[in-house]
Amino acid sequence: MARKLKICNLRIGQSFIKPFSIEGYHFEPTSIPKKQSVITHKTIARDQRRHQVTATGIIPQKQSNSILYSGGEIRIESFGGVVRRRKRKFIEDLLLILSILTGNNVCLHSHRYNREFPVITENHLDCVSSLDLLSSDLLKAVNKVKDRQWQREFHNGFHLRMLFNNANILNLEGRFLSNMVLWELLYVMIKMKESFNHREIVAELLSHFWPNLRNSNIFSRGSYSLLTILRNQLAHSGKLPIDRERADPWMTQLSFEAVKEYILLFNQMTQAMVLQTLSIDATSRNAAFQIALMAFLRTGQVAYFHS
Repeated sequence: MARKLKICNLRIGQSFIKPFSIEGYHFEPTSIPKKQSVITHKTIARDQRRHQVTATGIIPQKQSNSILYSGGEIRIESFGGVVRRRKRKFIEDLLLILSILTGNNVCLHSHRYNREFPVITENHLDCVSSLDLLSSDLLKAVNKVKDRQWQREFHNGFHLRMLFNNANILNLEGRFLSNMVLWELLYVMIKMKESFNHREIVAELLSHFWPNLRNSNIFSRGSYSLLTILRNQLAHSGKLPIDRERADPWMTQLSFEAVKEYILLFNQMTQAMVLQTLSIDATSRNAAFQIALMAFLRTGQVAYFHS
C-alpha cells in the first residue's frame, strides 16, 4: 500500500505547488492555517527557521534506492533517543533536486530529528522554477540522473549534493570558497583531468557553459580574473576587500559591497552551471542575472560598478 509522507518547505515563493506525479510519486499541496499578523523583521526571521509542512508526497510501495546518495544510509533519531538506520531512497533525490530548483530546503518532516535536518527553511539558491515549470524541470533532471552515462560522467551527481550543501553555508565567504571547490570538481568531471591552476579552471568552465559569450581575451588560461583573485584572497588571507599584489588596480579599489556583488553573481553562475548539467537553462529566467552575467563574460567586470 502506498504511503503518504509530510514534506516541508515545498513551495514556489509563498505559493503552494500544483499537484504533479513523477516516477510513481505524487506530490500535492497541503493547507497551513493562516494567522493574521503584521510582517516585521522578527516574523521574517522566525519564518526562515520554522519548517512548515506545505505538501504531501505519496510514495510507491517499493522505492528504488537513491542514486545521488548511492550506497548511503540515513540515521534517524526519534524524540526518545531511539536510533534507526535505513538506506537512502529515491524520494531524497527528488527532494534534493526540488531544493535546487526552488531555493528552499525541501525535506521530509519525518527527518526532523536527524542531525542533517536543515537549520533554515530557505537556502542561498535562486528559485529558478515557476509553478508551471516545476514538474517539467524535475522530469528533465530525473531523466538525466537516471541515465547511466550521466552517472558515470558526473559521479552519480555528487555535484548536486555539493551545491545543496554549499547553499546552506550561512557565511558568504565560506560559501564562495566551497563553490570554487565545486568548480574544481566540475572541471574534473567535464575535462576528465585535474588542474591546480584556478585561472585555467575558470576559463575552461566559462568557455564550456557559455561558449558564445565568453571574451577569450579576458578569460584565458594565462590571465588573472577577479574570481581567481578573490579565491586566492580568501583562501590565503581570509579577508576582504582585495589587497593581493597581482590584482589589477580596479580590483583593489572595490569596496566590500562591490566585492559582495561579484560573489553573489558567482553563486548564481555556479547554480546555473549545475542546472545545465541537468539540461535546464536557468540563465534566461532571471533578467537581472542574465544582464550581469553577459556583462561579466564580456568585460570581466560587473557593469553596475563600472558603468
